[in-house]
This record gives sequence, C-alpha cells and structure tokens, in this order.
Amino acid sequence: MAPESSIEEAPKTESIQENWPPALQVPLAKGLIWSCLIILEGVIVWRLVSPPRGFVNVLMQGLHLLLVLFVLVQFGRFELKKMVSYAIPPKRVFFFWIYAGIGLTAYYLPLNFWEGLGAQPPNFVFQYLYLFIGGVILAPIEEELLYRGLLYGTIRTKYGKFKAYVISISIFVFRHKRLWPYIIEGYWDLFLLHLITLTVLAYFLTYLYESKRSLLLCMAFHSSANINVTITPLLGFLYGGYIVSK
Repeated sequence: MAPESSIEEAPKTESIQENWPPALQVPLAKGLIWSCLIILEGVIVWRLVSPPRGFVNVLMQGLHLLLVLFVLVQFGRFELKKMVSYAIPPKRVFFFWIYAGIGLTAYYLPLNFWEGLGAQPPNFVFQYLYLFIGGVILAPIEEELLYRGLLYGTIRTKYGKFKAYVISISIFVFRHKRLWPYIIEGYWDLFLLHLITLTVLAYFLTYLYESKRSLLLCMAFHSSANINVTITPLLGFLYGGYIVSK
C-alpha cells in the first residue's frame, strides 16, 4: 500500500470583518456617499444659520437627526432598531461611562461658569435650556448614528478596525465648529485644549463602539460629556445672575 500522503492546508486568512457583527455592517458605497452628503449638508446648514442660538439650534439638530434616521432606514441589509439595540451593556457599565464622560469635560466648569454671572437678557434661561436639549439629547443621538453607526460601520466593514479608527475620529474632531473660532481669534491654548479633549472623546466613543458594540452606550457617554458644556452657564446664573428687562 502506498504511504498515505499528507496534504498541508494553506493557512486561513482572517477576514477584515473579523468579529464585526452583520447587524452593524454597512454597505461601502452607500455608506460613504450618504456619510459625505450628511456631513456636507450639516456644514452648509450651520453656515447659513450661524451663530445658531436657542430654538434655532434645537430645530436644526432635530432636522439633522431626522435626516440621519431617514438615511439609515434606507439600507436593506440591516434594521435600525437592531443596530441601536445591539449588545446593550449592564447598568453598572452605563453608569461608569456616564461618570467618565462628565469627568472628561469637567474643565468647562471654570471656563463657562462666568457666562451666567451678572446681568442677563430676558431669554437667557430659555436660550441655554434649548442648547441643553440640543447638546445633551439630540446631538449625541445624531452624531453617534452618523459617526459611529454609519461612518465607522461603513469603513470597519470593508477596511478593518485601524482605518475606521483613524478616519472616523479625524472627521469627528475637525467637523466640530467649536474649534475654529479659537484659531481665528488667536486663542491657541484653548484651541489645543479643545482639540485634545475632542480627540480623547472621539477615541473613547470609537473604542466603546468597537469593544462593546453598543450605540446606546456611546450615546450615553457622549451625552454625559456634553452636560458640562451646556449646563455650566445656567449654574453660573443660579449662583450670581439676574434678568434685566429691555
């Protein structure tokens, strides 16, 4: 009998989609096209209504959120509900990252506290309540669906984790309009401070989505990080502010 020949199998190459659930995968062409269109639309709209204040801020963010939701439900390969509710973590994990988000932006307390001190216009409280609704509720939902769910999911599906990290974090950071006035006005120290904070925030948000696979957790962390940004002037007003009638 001829000796049994052994056939050596070729090493299996790992898929670029390794450990990335089908429920979170986004088709490349549609994902990139819609991501670019939504980001471009946001830039144009915010330019037209700049500076957005009060109710206009909430209205624009609400419309932008509806646009992102409309785009996501157009994809036939996954359902938006499954994408958002995928891998919901325990409560202790939620609260840990909520506290972490608040701590990350705690430096806003001394920076923005003074804005609420002294004489304020009649619409001051409503103006910052609108900003609170937009920054803590609407913006985190819209931005996580866009930057993590749509943009990161698109790049991660096709090109893997590293490229998805770099591209989604870079776009998220430099898309924030809060950075650019500091350059124009020459406040380089504040520019660097916000640049570092946004980069760290974007990294943790991307890390959470990659490791925990939970958009809800990303939204909670993002929302808690925005609390200090929007509520600090109101705290200053409660401490030493007053309304002046016209």
